[in-house]
Amino acid sequence: MKKSIQIAAGTAAILAGTTLTSGLVVHADSTTPVSNGATQPQSVSDELNQQVESSQEVQTANKAVTTAKNATSGAQATVDATNGQIAVDSNAVDQAKQAVADANAKVNQATEAHTAANGAVETANAGVTDPQKQVNSDQQAVETATQNSQAGQKNVDTAQNAVDQATSAAAKANQALADAKTTAGNATPDSIADLEGKISDQETKLDTDTKTAKNTSDVAIPNQQGKVDAAATSTAAASATAASDAATVLAMQKAQTDASSAASSAKKSVTDAQAKLSDYNTSLAAANAALKTANSNSATATDALTLATNAAAAAVAAAADKEAAIEAANAAVDKATDYQAQVKATVNQTAVSLTGMTGNAITLPAGLTLDTLKNYVAATSNATSEAANSAAATLNAIASAGSGITSNQYQPNDSAAAVAYTNAASLTDAQYQDLAQYTATLINQVRELIGEPKVTITTTMMAFAKEIAAKYDTDNWDIYDKHAHDVPAITAVAGEYGLATTGNYYENMGANTTLSTAKTLDDVRRGIYSTITNMLFDDAGSGFGHLMGLAGYDSLNTYTNQYFGIALDGMGQVHFETVTDSPSYITDATKFDNSANSVIANPDTSVRTTQSEAMRVTLNKQQAELANATKATADAQANVATAVAAAASYEDAVKTANAEVATQQQAVSDANKAISDATQKISDTQQLINDTNKNIAAINLGDKQKELTTANSNLLTAQTNAKTSADALLEAQNTEKTEQGNLAGLQQDLVNQTETIKQDQANLDALNSTLKDYKAAAAIVDAAQKAATQANAAVAPAQQDLDKANKAQAPLTQILADAKAQLTKDQPILDAANQVVKEAQAKVADAEHTLEIAKNTVTEKKQDLTDAQTALSATQAKLPIAETTLAEAKDNQQKAEDNLVAVRQAVLDKLIATGQNSGGQTGPTTPTTPVQPVTPGQTDGIATPATPTATDKITSTPKSTSKKTVKPAKKATKKTAAKTTVKTSTKKAGTTSPRPSGLSGYTGKKATLTTSHSASNGGTSVLAFTGNASGRALNVIIPAVTRTANQLTGEAVAHAATKPDTDAAKSTTGKNAANKNDTTATKPGKKEKASTNTPTSTSKQSASPKTNQSSSKQDNSKQVTTIASAVLLIAAAFAGFFAIMRRRRHQE
Repeated sequence: MKKSIQIAAGTAAILAGTTLTSGLVVHADSTTPVSNGATQPQSVSDELNQQVESSQEVQTANKAVTTAKNATSGAQATVDATNGQIAVDSNAVDQAKQAVADANAKVNQATEAHTAANGAVETANAGVTDPQKQVNSDQQAVETATQNSQAGQKNVDTAQNAVDQATSAAAKANQALADAKTTAGNATPDSIADLEGKISDQETKLDTDTKTAKNTSDVAIPNQQGKVDAAATSTAAASATAASDAATVLAMQKAQTDASSAASSAKKSVTDAQAKLSDYNTSLAAANAALKTANSNSATATDALTLATNAAAAAVAAAADKEAAIEAANAAVDKATDYQAQVKATVNQTAVSLTGMTGNAITLPAGLTLDTLKNYVAATSNATSEAANSAAATLNAIASAGSGITSNQYQPNDSAAAVAYTNAASLTDAQYQDLAQYTATLINQVRELIGEPKVTITTTMMAFAKEIAAKYDTDNWDIYDKHAHDVPAITAVAGEYGLATTGNYYENMGANTTLSTAKTLDDVRRGIYSTITNMLFDDAGSGFGHLMGLAGYDSLNTYTNQYFGIALDGMGQVHFETVTDSPSYITDATKFDNSANSVIANPDTSVRTTQSEAMRVTLNKQQAELANATKATADAQANVATAVAAAASYEDAVKTANAEVATQQQAVSDANKAISDATQKISDTQQLINDTNKNIAAINLGDKQKELTTANSNLLTAQTNAKTSADALLEAQNTEKTEQGNLAGLQQDLVNQTETIKQDQANLDALNSTLKDYKAAAAIVDAAQKAATQANAAVAPAQQDLDKANKAQAPLTQILADAKAQLTKDQPILDAANQVVKEAQAKVADAEHTLEIAKNTVTEKKQDLTDAQTALSATQAKLPIAETTLAEAKDNQQKAEDNLVAVRQAVLDKLIATGQNSGGQTGPTTPTTPVQPVTPGQTDGIATPATPTATDKITSTPKSTSKKTVKPAKKATKKTAAKTTVKTSTKKAGTTSPRPSGLSGYTGKKATLTTSHSASNGGTSVLAFTGNASGRALNVIIPAVTRTANQLTGEAVAHAATKPDTDAAKSTTGKNAANKNDTTATKPGKKEKASTNTPTSTSKQSASPKTNQSSSKQDNSKQVTTIASAVLLIAAAFAGFFAIMRRRRHQE
């Protein structure tokens, strides 16, 4: 009994130590490991873990988690891709804008060039005026001189013509006189008689030549034409005969070719038919064999189908029973879901009523209290990654519920909606002050509900915030692009106001998407409200730093006042600036005015009137009821999953059986088709054989050979006849050619004879003319003499008139020459001026063309810009949808993970209740390696300037921010635990050296105590008591220490449980805590160095330099009552156990 009490006291120490150290590692290494024959070699925790993880319910829940994670990954990829496309489209818009600007610049340049070219044309045109006038004058002088010269030349020409005519007439008259005198000298009687004799001879010759030509025309040529016609007739007849014989040859050749082809074809047809007949006989034999095989297969398949059908019927009957279980589970889910919906509707109605009562307010979800924040900080200080992630998931589950509270919706302000908003620069000081008071009202509501000091607005803080916003504008610092705060800008302004400059200790901010569409002050107020609620209820991605900051919780510093200011920058980003009234922050009070005159009065933020407070209490109770209803629904859904999983194997059996039936049915169908196909093949093949025999009989090869012989003989006869007729045609053609040559000779003779007659007549006419002249010679001479005298007299007057005209023309010719010379001199000057004009006009045309191209380019680039902006708008429109999908996927993933935890716990509870863990027998297990206690990490929240290593975070509205879901901690195993490096510090732990890992236990006279702890079982610790007598053991599983003792090892538990003096353990714990206080306390302005198991979540500000851990000890003291109760219950259980053991030994 004394030993039982000692064990109970040890267990109480375990629980007390675990709770009071608030997540610190309990390390005790003075217990001697024990291993004896009474212990079992297998780890209880690993056996439980194996049973839990192998259960169908946990596997189903795990699959749901995997599916949800895959959906989240896909949604995240879509959001990332959309954001990437937005960046690409934005870049395209920027490039298009630059292209438009460049094109407009080119238009301006082209316009200037065009204007300059037009000016050059005007200048060139002015340079043409004087030369043009001079040339015009010169041309006029030339035209006048030309006209005068032409008039004088006309007189000269007239006189010259008169001289020429007179001279010509005189010459002709003199020649006629000479000719007449010559003729008169030749006209003697003898010459006349001789000429008459020649005339008679010529007449005789003409008569003879005429008769010869007539004979040729009338007799010789017609006779020869008859011969030609006869020869042509003979040639035509011979040609017809030759053509006929040649056609006969062609016909006989075709007949011979056809006969030869027919004979060859007939021979080939017989050969082919005989080959096919052989193939058909082979196919017929194969078809008969296939028919036999198909008949056999059909019988076999029919038997198999009968067996498969019977098996399917049995599987369907078994599955029906499981379906009934699923229906019952679904009915339970429906009932739980309906109740959950009713409770949720009640919560929403109460929340709406509370909102109507308090106006634009923020309602915190149930469980989001100051204690919750303290517990989170305590649980994540010096915590393992598993513990830190678990604590984060717990806080996130509580905080995120605030997003679903109906009252947490912005209430529009009509007066603010009437005020237009353009950008931050358009706000007046009064409007800025109103926004600051509005924001402070929301923050102070939260702080009032949490129980932390409210913020105070001051003119100093307003100026401080505006200067920081201005530097963001100067630096063009977009927090989305930079992924961080503009720390240099913040510290620069902080220095001007006498504040610490070693980091960002002041700023929370919302991204520019919050105000991207703001048009009125009401839109700005809505954006501020959205930013604050996101920081409160969706801040897991920032390590809950914004939540801590807005709630005013600082785990390391106690303060009474905090100053606040707000500003908007030119990019639409919202800056919340806070400064804690502490020398750690305000290093030079002379630069930071926090006097009463700087304070801007805050409206009364008290929302806890008697009526609203009562309604809040009601709402909190309803929300708790909703949480219970939600859990009941989840449990019911888990039961459905269990039933579905149980039915899955039967459904698989039905599917398998049905598939087998379908397979056998197909086999029967295939066998029957094979029979049908084989039968048809036999029939078709036999028909082909019959048809082929008929075709062979129908082919008469002998007749085809006889027809070929006849065709060869006919061809030879036709070829002989054709040669004979061709020779006769050639002879006829030669005869016709000879006769045509003779006819052509006669026709040429007739032509020559006709020319002779013409010459004879001409000679006769000449002789007769000469005879006539001889007889009239004297009279002709007299007439010619008179004409010559008159003509010679007319030449002298005409020459005198010509000389006068030439004399008058000479000065006119000189004037014309002078005028042309002047024009020749002035014309190049005008041409040069015109060339300048032409070149200037060409430049104008080029400039106009360039300008037109530039204008067209502007139009094209503007269209490109419009297209790019349209594409960007389309992509941006997709982003909210993608983010909504991502948020839903994350929510579904969180639900699946929560369900997995619940299912694991439910399975574990069932295993414990039903005693399935090896019939209640357990043995000692190998504990994980003890972990050296470390300095607790500084918690997130409002920070002091001592540690400038904070990571800046971003918060924004859900539609523009993609946050990563907190990943569940990896399962701890014996393998990984065994690899943990053991480091011990005498200063921190009060021990001298680390101990090797091993079995943890304590052996007494009557029983052995062993412990185990497995993170894979959700942190459940197991105490195993084994009697030294065989076959008696007791397992005590303590889920109560699942979350708070997840760092305890089996060795630590055993040591605490078997230590006779529990005060020593407490003393060690106190010493460790004291050492931690020493290591965590730092001074402002100095950097800290602290080792931690895993980094704590980052927040918006750096860690505070001052530490106050008394609050942690005070919080621990509140749990004493609960621990005492647990100790009594466990002690009673142990006492009962050993009483039973003694009773059994007495009986034996």
